[in-house]
Amino acid sequence: MTTINTNEWPPSNLSNLLVVADWKRVDEIGNMTDEDKRNTCIFEMSNRTRNTKGYYQALNDQQLVGNGALYAVMRVKGWRTAAEMKNLTMEDLRETAIVNLNYKRIPNMQSYSNFELASWACCDDMPMVVNFSESNKTFVI
Repeated sequence: MTTINTNEWPPSNLSNLLVVADWKRVDEIGNMTDEDKRNTCIFEMSNRTRNTKGYYQALNDQQLVGNGALYAVMRVKGWRTAAEMKNLTMEDLRETAIVNLNYKRIPNMQSYSNFELASWACCDDMPMVVNFSESNKTFVI
């Protein structure tokens, strides 16, 4: 059984990603196989970025979660809108995150994984309150 932490930012597994990105409800996750979770993440990411399903299928679960975490963090940080991200590749999103994180003066930022970049984005001094309009969920980050 997978424990789902809806306050975990960035999400560290497929279940948490699906919930905090607002792609599935907690009660839906329990009925999903690991393969269903993976395929749902691939479907959602390929429909929300310019990368293809094949791009996301080639990633392992950890990389897929990292890509999804970076997407979700960028959305809640307001670095790009959902409409803007639909026209960008993950590489474009990664570069945008690096530019936005540059003020932290993190050395060798290009060498960090997408999950690590999402983690850096989540560790600002001030909490961020996020309200996803689709579900009226509120998270304090």
